[in-house]
Parts: sequence; structure tokens; C-alpha cells
Amino acid sequence: MAFFYGWFGNLSLKQKLFLTYGILIILPLSSYTMFSYMQISSLVKKQTMISANQLFEEAASAVSNKVAQMVNTLDIVSMDSMINEIISSRTDNYNINEQLRDYQNLELFLNNLERNKELYHIRLYFNNEAIYTDERINLFSMESIKKEAWFKDLNHSSSTTVWFNPPLGEIRSDREEDRLVSVARFVWNLRSLSQKSGICRIDIPQSSLDRILTSAKISTRSSVYLQNGNGDIIASSGSDDPRIRISQERLAADIPEQQWSTINVDKQDLLVSRQPIARTDWNLVSVVPLSSVFTAVHNQRDQMLLVMFAIATIAYFLAYYLAKLSTKSIHRLSRKMRNVQSGDLEPLTVTHQGNDEIGQLMNSFNFMIGKISRLVDDQFESGKALKQAELKTLQAQINPHFLYNSLDLINCLAIDRQVPEISKMIVSLTDFYKLGLNKGKEFVPLQDELKHVKAYVDIQNMRFDGGIALVLDIPQQLMTYPVLKLTLQPLVENAILHGLREKPNQNGTIRISGTLTDKTIRLTIADDGIGIPPERLDSLLHNKTEPDSIHGFGLSNVRERLVLTYGEPYDLRLTSEYQKGTTVELYFPANAETDNH
Repeated sequence: MAFFYGWFGNLSLKQKLFLTYGILIILPLSSYTMFSYMQISSLVKKQTMISANQLFEEAASAVSNKVAQMVNTLDIVSMDSMINEIISSRTDNYNINEQLRDYQNLELFLNNLERNKELYHIRLYFNNEAIYTDERINLFSMESIKKEAWFKDLNHSSSTTVWFNPPLGEIRSDREEDRLVSVARFVWNLRSLSQKSGICRIDIPQSSLDRILTSAKISTRSSVYLQNGNGDIIASSGSDDPRIRISQERLAADIPEQQWSTINVDKQDLLVSRQPIARTDWNLVSVVPLSSVFTAVHNQRDQMLLVMFAIATIAYFLAYYLAKLSTKSIHRLSRKMRNVQSGDLEPLTVTHQGNDEIGQLMNSFNFMIGKISRLVDDQFESGKALKQAELKTLQAQINPHFLYNSLDLINCLAIDRQVPEISKMIVSLTDFYKLGLNKGKEFVPLQDELKHVKAYVDIQNMRFDGGIALVLDIPQQLMTYPVLKLTLQPLVENAILHGLREKPNQNGTIRISGTLTDKTIRLTIADDGIGIPPERLDSLLHNKTEPDSIHGFGLSNVRERLVLTYGEPYDLRLTSEYQKGTTVELYFPANAETDNH
């Protein structure tokens, strides 16, 4: 033993590492591979069943939620007093004006439900001859469905609802992807509960159920499907092997609810589970061939053997490379330290192998560089987040839906009162806020930013008797390029309030032009206003802490947002000649054109 210690101690560091790596990699590899295979085989089998059960439960929950959503919508429609009043109306004392009014109310009610409930279609069938029963989109006559199989099933069903797949011809399409799953229920007259006033039917795309079932497949050979009480397939996980589908009779006889059972079908062992779907006669069925479960285990075994031989082949080459690499650690550390002095904060990409003094020093160096880099990045992101927060805070002060609805109501009142000036003002104001808020997007196409400016100028012209002329000289090719939102309007606002409005006649022209040069977009906003006094101009050019104007974001805010978003080369440049006008230039990177940024 003493001889070994003496011999090993006389080896160079490179030789010690080479020998150690080889022994530690090669000798334990075989025993570890066999032990791991046994453990992983057991784990894979267990995890496969856990995953299959979890996916099956999630699919059952998702299908149940879809069913509940459809039934709840049926309840909403059936119990709504307005719907019940209209659907129970008789045509003998039902004048045309009342029918048109009811048609509008029905259309609005059903459209809102379809949009808010994420349903494909809601249909109402009326037991009268009102004119809207010929609409045949949402509203139908009962006479039009009396020969349909589902109508007969509903009439003779002991259940309050009937579920079915409408024929492809009914939806005017022969494509499989356009198939529907529907539920229908009678609407009873709330004043006379024995009288059937009509039928409400809800449709959803079968593909929405197919996607749920497809996501529940544990393997490509497994199958998940919905089967009704007659044994018909309502929806399935795709092009499944029909040989592994289970008959309705065998499901009921051999497969307990919410349990996995093993059965043999056509000399093939299958794992099967089923779960009834509440409020329907459906069963959700999952079928997993046992061979597909063991396939994963066999694949794992083959992969481990392949890895073992591959590692054995390259072990000594890797050991030699790592040993040689470790002797160069001090040189790498020295070079990196010199690079840090010149501002390069990149850490060491390959650390020292070991926990000796060199390894600890290199790890500490990487930790220090990483912390410095994070602090620099955090500082930059904090500044960017602050500006974004200012914009989001301003946008959050207005409830967009309430604002748009209110403006739309005022516009309708203005049109009704025949006051076109108010209507024009409201339309411009609506465009201004819609383009300004823009669903919280940070970037918009240039054409939308220009529309936002035009809406603002239109509003100001109505306020100041049309004394402001806006001239746009932008090449069409620039219109779809994305720019940072709310950069032009604050500058136009400053040009009007602090330029044109300061002139004796308070009139003038604002010209916005654009050019594309070397992948950089330059936008110029020029006005013939009062201009900026030299001392004020110097303050604006050099003092970036200028507080924001109450009339807009201000030059300082726009400049900082440009720099934080695009970097230093993209900035705001200001020139002005007192008593003659002011020009502001903005620079943006010409990123790829986009329709929805």
C-alpha cells in the first residue's frame, strides 16, 4: 500500500486526473447499468399507469365541464323570462313591429351567449309562425325538424335532454372536422308548465371533444373515446385502431367504473377504464394495449446498453481531455480577470474539476461575475419596467369596455338627435382611445400610430375651430413596420399646445414624414409654431430629468422609452428656431414587417 501511495504521489496532476477519471467511469458503469435498468423498468411501468390514470381523469373532468357548460346554457335560455315570453307568443295578435323587436332582442341575447360561453351555436325552435323563424341561423320553426331523428328521440325520451351528433348535411358541410355534438331540450311555458313552447339546442364542434380525448392518450397505440348508450362513438382521439374498441355490453359487464381492468380482445391484452359522464348516457373509455406499456421498458433497456458501450468507448478519451483541460485552469482564470478590467463580464465557461483551492477560486470568480452581471441587468430592467409601469398605470385608469360602451351610447344619441358634430367628435375620441390602449400591446404598426395621431388632431380641431393642419408624408412601405406605442401622439400634443397655440393666430401645420435608411426608420415631426427659446432648448436637450407635462408624456419620457426599448443608437433629437418652429426626429430599428406585433 505504501508503494502505491508513493507511486501515485509522484504522478503529475494531469496523470492523476487521467487515471482517476478512467477508473471512476469504467468500473462502476456495468453494475450501475444493470441496477438502474431494474429500477427504471419498475418505475416506468408504475409511472405509465399513473400518467394514464391522471390523463384519463383530466379528460373526464374536461368533458364533464363541456357538458355542464352546455346544460347550464340550456338552463339559462329555458328559464329566461324574455326568451320564454317571446317563444310562447302566438301569431294571431303578434304584430310585425313586435316581431321585429323580439327578433332583435333574441339575436342580441343569443349572440352574447355564444360569445361569452364559447359555444359554437345556439338554436331556438319556435312553435309559431313569426317572421323570424325563417332566419334559419339561430331561429327556426318547429315544422322544419319534425322529421329529424333527434326530434323524435326528444319527444319519446324520458330524460329532459337528448344528446346526438347531427348529420353532416344539416350543417351544410361534408368535412369530418365540421361535425357537431349537440344537446336539445324542450322549453316549457312558465305560465303553463304543461305546454311545450319550443326547443333549445346547443351545438359544439366535435373537434373540441376530440382534442380533449387526444390529449388523454398515453401512447400512439392507445385509444380514448366517448360512447353513448347505443354504442355509438360520439368523439374519439383520432385514427385509433377499431380492433381495440370495447362493445357497450362488455364495458358494462367486465369493466367497473373508474378502475383499470385487464381484458383480452382478439388475442391482445388491453388495460381498460371507463367513467360515466354526468347528465348524459355517455361513457368515457380509455384503452391501452399492454404491449405499448412494455415497449417503453424495452426501449429504455436498449438505450441504457447503448449508452454503456458508448461511454466505455469514449471514457479514456474523455479522461485525457478533462485532465489536460484542468491543467489550464489557472491560465483561463488569469485571462478572464484581465478581460474584466476592460468591461467583459462573461464568466468562465468551463470550471475547474475538483474542490481544491483552484476550483474554489474559479467558482468564487464565476459567482462574483454572475452577481455583478445580474446587478447590471437588474438595473437596466428596473428602468425599463418603471417606464412600462407608467404607461400601464395610465392605461389602467380607464376601463376600456365601459368607456367604449359609453362612447358608443353617446354616439347613438347624437345620431338620434341629428347632431353630426357630436357624432364625429365621439368617433374620433373612440378611435383615439382604442388605438392608444390597443389591448395592452407595447408595439403597434406605424399606420396605427398615425391613425392615433390623426384622431387626436381631429379632436383638437373640433376644439380649436379647425386651425390645425396635419400633413402625413410617409412611404406606404413603412406603414406595417412595428414601432413603440404612444411615441408620436405626445410629441404632436406638445407641438399643438406649446407651439401652434402660442402663436398669435393659434393656427399652423404639423408635418410628419418618414424615411428608411440602413435598416433604420427616421420619423420627423415638424411644426411652424412659436418655437423654443434658446435657453429652454438647451435645457430640453441636456436635462433628461424634465418632469412629464400634464398634457402628455413629454420629450424626456419618449426619449427614455426609446433608449430602454431599442438601445442607445435609437433616440429622440430636437431642433428648434424661435419664432419659426420646432422639429423632432425619432429613430426606430426597421424590424420585420408585421400585422400583429
